[in-house]
Amino acid sequence: MEGSYKTKKEEGRTNKMTNFKTIAELKQTNKNNGMYFFSKDTMKFFNSKIEFKLINKNNKQYFITSERYYKDDPKLYTVRMVTDEKASIQTVSEFQEFNTIEKARQYIKELKQ
Repeated sequence: MEGSYKTKKEEGRTNKMTNFKTIAELKQTNKNNGMYFFSKDTMKFFNSKIEFKLINKNNKQYFITSERYYKDDPKLYTVRMVTDEKASIQTVSEFQEFNTIEKARQYIKELKQ
């Protein structure tokens, strides 16, 4: 699922800002471009949920997902980034890196260009 600090996962990505207004628009664009990140089956397989609206930071758009292996397991959170106008999604943090949504939000807040 990337001077200035860039994670390895951000290297080679454009600084062009994607301009999605809502998660719903992002999901539809992703689907229209033949991708499955937000498909019902994919979300169900990972027991994944979108936890927060799109966050604009450093000319990029981020959002947070939660995943859990079993329904009784605690949620763990992952930071994702929209990489292009086709609504490609990339994981910026480690998968399930954060045990609270607040830590995931703080991670985004601390990202540098």
